[in-house]
Amino acid sequence: MAALLLLLGVGGCGCQLVGCATGIQVTVINAPPGGYVAFARAGSGSNLREIRVTCPGGQGCGDWVMLEGVDTSPVDLTISTPTETRHFTLRPLYQKQEPNGARCGPTCFFAEQTVTWE
Repeated sequence: MAALLLLLGVGGCGCQLVGCATGIQVTVINAPPGGYVAFARAGSGSNLREIRVTCPGGQGCGDWVMLEGVDTSPVDLTISTPTETRHFTLRPLYQKQEPNGARCGPTCFFAEQTVTWE
């Protein structure tokens, strides 16, 4: 019994310290080849989240962008190039993630969405 307690004391809850990110991964079908700026706004009041991500052409985001920190719905997303702007309303369904188990952190909420640049 003492050996089991010692093992539990050393091993803790078995956390492997795997991380995760709360947010939405948005796939942009037909993404503008010259790059774009994605701006997302979600929530209100003290829960307001605004995220801006710049995706240069040929590097960086490409055909997807990660909007970290966004965990509410709906999400107003604007994608802009120097010559065009598109607006999207996302209604993500977030999945709870606990990569180290329910007793160990972190806990994140993640969703995936797809929009089409036309």
